[in-house]
Amino acid sequence: MTSETAPARPRLPALIALSILGAATLAACGETVRTDLPQEPVRIATLPAPQADAEPTAAELLAGTWKQETPFQMRSNRQTFTIMNGEVEYAPDGTSEIEAVLVVDGQPDGRNTYELEMDSRWTLADGAMTETFTDVEVEPVGQSERAEDIALAVQKALDDAGPTPSTIVSLTDDALLREVGDLGQILYSRRRTQEARLRGSR
Repeated sequence: MTSETAPARPRLPALIALSILGAATLAACGETVRTDLPQEPVRIATLPAPQADAEPTAAELLAGTWKQETPFQMRSNRQTFTIMNGEVEYAPDGTSEIEAVLVVDGQPDGRNTYELEMDSRWTLADGAMTETFTDVEVEPVGQSERAEDIALAVQKALDDAGPTPSTIVSLTDDALLREVGDLGQILYSRRRTQEARLRGSR
């Protein structure tokens, strides 16, 4: 007697079988299967690329304390003055504090060297810089009576000097080159590494 084998049922694809199994499980747990969910594509928000820091302006670069590296000469009433060893602190609010040594040419020892302390206001636009002294103090290094007279004369000359124009030749984070006044002198200054107030300890 020949036994007949029942025809095998076609197998459902695995994905369909898993879907049916999952739906049946949800139904058994009292859950309903949603088939009306929107079929819109998922939108992924794109964050803007970070922007590079803006370059500092000339005024921002200028702010800080600078050490004078080259002497600067000025003339008043046929007298020549040499300013050297100066330090200037340019504040962001357009004010500055200056300390320097002034030598009066043609004067003997004891009345030719003076200490300068000056406050000023400064502006800077398109490479053109203007400084105006607002307070000037001149103290002689020597103690002679004649030195006191010269100090007063120098102080008056600086008080009456008016705005001093200069042109920024080069300005970087650590170096400043300026062409100063009508004499066409190039004044080189170097930024101090320690940004301390010039008169903070006074």
